[in-house]
Amino acid sequence: MQFTDETEADLRGLIEQDFGRLKGDGLTHLHVLDWIHYRARLIPCRARSVAVSPEVAARMADYPAIARLKAEFEGGRDVSPWLSDRVRKHKDDPMADLMFNDWQISHFHLGNLFVAPDKVGPRRKGELLLFALVKANRVTFLALHPHGAWSMQEILRVLLRTSPQDLREMKGAIPPPNSERTDAQILELRQNGLTAPIQINGKMFLPPGLGVSTSLHSTRLVRHFNNLSRQIRDLGRRLKENDLPNSVLMQLAVIGVPVRLGIKLYHDGCLVLHEKTRGLDLVSLPPLE
Repeated sequence: MQFTDETEADLRGLIEQDFGRLKGDGLTHLHVLDWIHYRARLIPCRARSVAVSPEVAARMADYPAIARLKAEFEGGRDVSPWLSDRVRKHKDDPMADLMFNDWQISHFHLGNLFVAPDKVGPRRKGELLLFALVKANRVTFLALHPHGAWSMQEILRVLLRTSPQDLREMKGAIPPPNSERTDAQILELRQNGLTAPIQINGKMFLPPGLGVSTSLHSTRLVRHFNNLSRQIRDLGRRLKENDLPNSVLMQLAVIGVPVRLGIKLYHDGCLVLHEKTRGLDLVSLPPLE
């Protein structure tokens, strides 16, 4: 089957909607990777179940915004107003939140008043932040700490107690004597593009977000980008070879109507490969997280 591949042009259009006009004519893999990071940091609007650690539950009466955030997550609404300006506005900087890249943990301001339509104001000087592990379909509220707790391993100890399935143990790995790293050492390694395993109670665990790559991009989002590239190539091959379900081929095989392969982003963070003229979704990728 003959088709035109418009995925690159569509991706460029999506990226330029967020980043503004890109320099040069070609779309590079770094453009796409930086944009995937930005879109994932914003936390796509999906209904998620919320688990609350005892540490956070004990402070909910002091911080009403925690209950508000819980309701927003459960309702699949936009939580980006509670994110920091750096996370939201440093759009084309994939390193805007290295804690998010490394550990998949986001932080939220706990003000209740909107100082702008898309921004919650700080609660007070020296406010505490809510740290939470945000997955595609669930969230775990972990702890309240001030700014600067970006590599605090105690947050991961809370994660292990509250949601142990999210901290993968390195079975059989025995940490050498005196090898446990400080929070400061974890931060330094992260800033140099190195991923460090976490030691808790004599056991070793992978970072919950799979760590950072040498470019400081998130490893899990690099994998997402690689999967996107692979799906585009594979779908192109299958279209050429007519290797799709008969029900799909029958919808595509309309005489005189060219097949146009494109890509779009749904509000829930899913990138979808589709046939643009017929409005037919062909491949849906996992949501960004």
